[in-house]
Amino acid sequence: MKPYESKLQYARIQSEVLAIAAGPIELSVDPSFVHSFAGLLFFDDPNLETPVQPSTGSATFLIRSVVQPHVFQIIPSNVIQVSAPAQVDWSSNTEVVQVTPTGIVGATHWQLIWAGNSA
Repeated sequence: MKPYESKLQYARIQSEVLAIAAGPIELSVDPSFVHSFAGLLFFDDPNLETPVQPSTGSATFLIRSVVQPHVFQIIPSNVIQVSAPAQVDWSSNTEVVQVTPTGIVGATHWQLIWAGNSA
């Protein structure tokens, strides 16, 4: 499946898909947007036709920003529990978002979705 990408006048959405056993995901994103949001979707098939919510597990988000492009940094509230829908958000011109799943039960594939805006 191809990554999804959409560009609006003041926002951009990008995503990447990976089998859970193969994590982490690193997604290069548009650094021109100062506000970033990221979330995960989970599926029970590689074609992303059967959405599921894992019963347990967590995901840790790190970023590489424009001002510190050679190191991954921790963002506020960077660990989410995946048994309920959740997202992280931060203010930084970001080049790469990295997400690492831990202990995911009840899904075989996951999709990282990043959205950025300038307002």
